[in-house]
Amino acid sequence: MKTKSKVEGDKLAAFARLEASRKLFSESIECDVERDEAMNAKYGSVLMPMTCRCQSDDR
Repeated sequence: MKTKSKVEGDKLAAFARLEASRKLFSESIECDVERDEAMNAKYGSVLMPMTCRCQSDDR
């Protein structure tokens, strides 16, 4: 039978292995790129030329 301290030590070791594995396989997420890709997938290309004829054509 394992003692309480041995069980706690095993849990901590398992957690340390889990954290090391998680850090090894996690990838960073670039929010701006992900948002742009999602918007493009849902609405098509959202990049439109910036043309403003607000007051410049009032000659």
